[in-house]
Amino acid sequence: MIRKALMSILVILVSLASAFASAEKPVFALVLSGGGARGLTHIPVIQELEKRGIVPDMVLGTSMGALVGGLYAAGYDGDALEEVALNENLQDAVYSMPPMRTVGTIRSAFDERPSNLLKVEIGDKGIGSQLGVLDDTKVNNLLMKLFSRVMVYDDFDDLPIPFRAIGTDVTNNKTVVFGSGSFFDAVRASMAFPVVFAPVILEDGSVVVDGGVTANLPVKIARELGADYILAVDCGDALGQYKDEDEAVPPETLTAVISQIIDTMLSADTASDALEADWLISPDYTGIATFDFSNVPGILERAEAVVASDEMQALFDEIEAVLGPYKEEKSYTHYDELPVHLISDIGYTGISDNYRSQLESFIGRPMDYDTLSELDALLERLRRHDGLENVSYRISGTRIHITGKSYPLLSGYMAMGLNGGVGVRFDGRDVFFAYTPRFSVQAQFSISQLLYATIGVSVSDSVFINSGLTIPVLDKSFFYLDLELKYGSSSSVSIPGTITSAYGRDVGLCFRTGFGYVDANNLRVDSIFGFDYTYLSGSDTDMAKIPSINNIYPYFGLGFIYDIYDGGSASDDGFETELKVTIGGDLPENMFSYSIDWEFFGAYGPGDDVKFFAEGQASSVRRPWYLSSAYRVMTTGLKTADYLYLLLGVRVPLPSSAFLDIGAYAEGFSNQQRTASWVYDTDLIPMATINDYDIGGCLSGGIITSFGTIKATLYVSVNPRVSFMVEIE
Repeated sequence: MIRKALMSILVILVSLASAFASAEKPVFALVLSGGGARGLTHIPVIQELEKRGIVPDMVLGTSMGALVGGLYAAGYDGDALEEVALNENLQDAVYSMPPMRTVGTIRSAFDERPSNLLKVEIGDKGIGSQLGVLDDTKVNNLLMKLFSRVMVYDDFDDLPIPFRAIGTDVTNNKTVVFGSGSFFDAVRASMAFPVVFAPVILEDGSVVVDGGVTANLPVKIARELGADYILAVDCGDALGQYKDEDEAVPPETLTAVISQIIDTMLSADTASDALEADWLISPDYTGIATFDFSNVPGILERAEAVVASDEMQALFDEIEAVLGPYKEEKSYTHYDELPVHLISDIGYTGISDNYRSQLESFIGRPMDYDTLSELDALLERLRRHDGLENVSYRISGTRIHITGKSYPLLSGYMAMGLNGGVGVRFDGRDVFFAYTPRFSVQAQFSISQLLYATIGVSVSDSVFINSGLTIPVLDKSFFYLDLELKYGSSSSVSIPGTITSAYGRDVGLCFRTGFGYVDANNLRVDSIFGFDYTYLSGSDTDMAKIPSINNIYPYFGLGFIYDIYDGGSASDDGFETELKVTIGGDLPENMFSYSIDWEFFGAYGPGDDVKFFAEGQASSVRRPWYLSSAYRVMTTGLKTADYLYLLLGVRVPLPSSAFLDIGAYAEGFSNQQRTASWVYDTDLIPMATINDYDIGGCLSGGIITSFGTIKATLYVSVNPRVSFMVEIE
């Protein structure tokens, strides 16, 4: 009660002081701190000020505060800011990983080696071919589109609301206050989180990173610029109100470590700034990570609740009481009221003249969000087709300049991957432990601009050592050679994932040469000629005794992958399919051999809340009966030469890209034991040996991550057969 009375007296005194002050109206500054995803909470603060008719005379922002504050200063009102946050895929823009080089955009149908766990690029000057961990192309393009109408402003005082962005020059550890020049450079430099994003190098040679390194809450700078009253929004808990040292959680990611180090270095300076503000808003951000852009609606809802609290409403009442007498005089031009300028010229370096006409077609068009989105799409196709590391552009006034960057010589990447799973299966007779992991470590590097080499080791049903050469041909195609040595394959019909799993001492050699075609990162087609040699050491099986055999399989193959399913979120729509066919002959069996494998997955729905999905497989193999490659494995761990599988279900997306699948499936398969070679009769017809069927249901839960989908699935059939597997794919 006493506190409320004192606050009322303070408001009255401040109001009286304002009334008797000079005729000049006070300068009100809104100061927005950095904080990554937590910086989205600046938006409800701006919305509350607008609701009360209060417009700042200047906006200062650091890092995420520079982005939100820059948009506000450019004329985006509170509702428009919220629309940007909800409708733009901020997570995709932030986490845009470096593109795979040249022909590696879609894996081959004949390459089952995963590379999803880790990729480290290697350049001729060291590890990493770029100055930040994350590729900033998508972030830059998003900024260009959002700020397209104000890119012509050289003086930030001419914006609808005067604006300053704060950066740090790492060459002298000095704070940089951007008030003129390139609006894009100012915001982008202020957002250059050290190590994670590349710094911005200015024309004078200054190397500028995130302003949070020296001034995360630039209250003192606002005061130096003439602010009489300052509302500061702190996203970093500068005063340590919410820290509990006894419950401190250790950082789990590189960005978290960097963020924690910087927060520690800046705590004293930021606290000093926070104490100089006339009004400070510093909500509890516990549980919201710096780069957690996966739950934007949740962050906004949490911030709205903070702003609506009694304590915050009292603070805004005080602000309104002080600034209310002047608010009728204040207004600003909204972004959609600003003029749209026409593109006057397009220049480019580092890309082919073949695209001249397509690029020049943009001259004379409005430099707005839609036009720049079309340009983004064209440049992404150009990058993929020409095998460039990235293609970026800058806007200077009404002119656009495009720059293509090639991969440096003797550069490449190292990759590590894992897929498959572990679980328990019941095949109708026996219960057994099933495991189907595939692990790989591989590297690819350029010998020249037209020759790439690969080498790697992988473990699945064998230990493989592989190497190869790739030669790009024209814009979208390439020629390649692969050589692979394997040891310890599961031969003699002993197959991982089935009850007959075993490990042999077999040796194999595989050579293949082929021609591939990649189109727009959605389609890949491969034609190959291969030669496999396998030495089987001989063994006793549950079917028959197998002597030592030298098996030779020359073959011709066709592979096809079509993928329009992003798979970055459980709410995505799309479709992906893969077809692999090989035709040849096995020696010494002197038999005609082939394998056909087709798989597909599709998910569609009217909205993000529910998806209908379908997945299936069709497989038919005619190889010698004693080879593990002559069989496919069903969901419940049975091996079969002919296999049909279809699952229809409903996917319910959950928070953080998790999902729950419920479905029904049907299988057709060949349930017979074969101990002799295939003969030239109806047995050779695909699917001709199917003589058994099964139906059942499945329940699956999982999460889609940056390194693949992790899920646990329970299959139950009417026969009965049961399978429970935990997998990464």
